[in-house]
Amino acid sequence: MPGLDGLLLFRAGSGLQSGMAAISGLMFCFNQQQGENGEKICFFVHYGFEKPTPEIMAGWGKWFESMKDHIIDMGGHFRGGREISKAGTKDLPLGLESITGFTIVSAGSLEDAEKMAQSNPFISSIRVYEVMSK
Repeated sequence: MPGLDGLLLFRAGSGLQSGMAAISGLMFCFNQQQGENGEKICFFVHYGFEKPTPEIMAGWGKWFESMKDHIIDMGGHFRGGREISKAGTKDLPLGLESITGFTIVSAGSLEDAEKMAQSNPFISSIRVYEVMSK
């Protein structure tokens, strides 16, 4: 997908072991491919930005509370970034097409993770990726 090539994200100190997994050009620093009870590890990549309102923040709070038994890492929120390519570097402002954050969850299957994502109060969309096991 355009805009994802070359983005490198390292999350340290999150309780995940070091290593690397690549997902459609996104690279994440960890090496844990299964959650407790042999569940799959899945990444939720959040897209779209609009100025947070109390309603949006309350929706996210409720979602995180409902997901607490599945969340491995609540992830983080992005404030913009830069795309580095052979053509040079360009700023990536926040907007409806922006990657705005991620969450790492454990799920029985990719389909289970999809069901979890459907209850997320996303702005534009949410993508769900299963991390390949070794």
